[in-house]
Amino acid sequence: MTVPAHSAMISRRRGLIQVSLFLTALILRLTLFIIASSDEARFIRPDTQTYVRPAINVIDHGAFSASPEEPLEPEFDATPGFPAFIMAVFALFGRSITHVALVLLIIDSTVPVILFRIGDRWRSWRTGAAAGALYAASLLPVISCQHVLSDSLFTFFLSLQILFYLRFFREGRSRDLLIMVLLIGIMTLIRPTASYWIFILLGLLLFVRPLPGNRRMSRILISAVIFAAICTPWIARNVHQGAGFRLVTNTAKTVRYYFAAAVEAENTGTPAGKIRNEWKAADIEYFESNPDLFPDEDSRASYKTEKGLEIIREDPLVFVKLSARPYVLFPALDAFYEHIGVSAGGKGTLDILTREGPWAAVRHYFDGRTWLLIPVLPWILLLGVIYLACVRGLFICFREKAWGALLSFVFFALYYIALLGPLTLSRYRLPAMPAIVLMAGLGITSWKRFKE
Repeated sequence: MTVPAHSAMISRRRGLIQVSLFLTALILRLTLFIIASSDEARFIRPDTQTYVRPAINVIDHGAFSASPEEPLEPEFDATPGFPAFIMAVFALFGRSITHVALVLLIIDSTVPVILFRIGDRWRSWRTGAAAGALYAASLLPVISCQHVLSDSLFTFFLSLQILFYLRFFREGRSRDLLIMVLLIGIMTLIRPTASYWIFILLGLLLFVRPLPGNRRMSRILISAVIFAAICTPWIARNVHQGAGFRLVTNTAKTVRYYFAAAVEAENTGTPAGKIRNEWKAADIEYFESNPDLFPDEDSRASYKTEKGLEIIREDPLVFVKLSARPYVLFPALDAFYEHIGVSAGGKGTLDILTREGPWAAVRHYFDGRTWLLIPVLPWILLLGVIYLACVRGLFICFREKAWGALLSFVFFALYYIALLGPLTLSRYRLPAMPAIVLMAGLGITSWKRFKE
């Protein structure tokens, strides 16, 4: 076979794989979408209004607020990225939560294609195909993109970030670095957990890239300026409206009402949900009775952060123990059954999980109908295969002394899991899934019969 003919055959094969991955992901997601489409509430989660209401208020009143009625108090618990996406969907297709879920579903169906390109560039087309297929069929991505939350949109941009990260650190082109910084900025406005990534990137530019001093420093400076240009206007808005020099105030709530409450629950045996509600009520009363001490959202957020950290500092080992629990790695069975209308949330299952363990939580959530695990057993087994293959992929990188790949896995997978602390909802694992399935793709395709 001539070289041009061989190249054409390889190109057709890669094209066919990418189309197949997209269609597989799309069909799986559309199937569940159709099942749930008769009830719009299936696409709504407790946090959905945090994004939808500001989008509606910006359209109707020009105010970024989560208030359902006037006065439209400024909203500080969310960044503008995902509400802006919702506004765009509303403008194109009308104000329907179902339409937003459908667009998210289509966008998420492209992630396996992006992962294929990453794997193909990193190792081989087989690694990319395996990674894309694992993501396309995994339960968590299939379910997450059905819900009007920032999770799947953030993961889409994250997969693009990994692609341009790989391209830049392999080829050194400034254009790829520029795109990567733009992506980190967009991701930060969608979910602020990405904000720390700019420091990881600047550190890599400083210590990893073999560039002359002047060129290295100019790239660091330009990257920092571009990121600041994207995020500073939103921080300035928050400062101007009394929320302080921060992207969101939701971090303060997480530290006090979730991290610290989990530590308190572990020490006292009281359910974390009960502690959380008591603290919220007490804080509101305290703020209202001391208006001079807490005149704005900045002072209130600072108080919540300090009170939360105070409890964590008293028992740091308890916090570490709670953060080390693997519950976030469990399959998203609750989200699946709620999505198809078989079960419902709000049962206090997380408290049961924390205090009594996984099996007690399963029995509690399903009201004793543990046979409901049988229909989703293939998804449970698939997740087990992903984790085992991921471990094997990490071992291969260690054996080959591929320190760059191992470090990248820390930055793109363990980073997002470590930030969760004691939070145990499986949906928060989604940003780590692209890196996990890429490493699993290596683990699966590195057997002798799969080698190039």
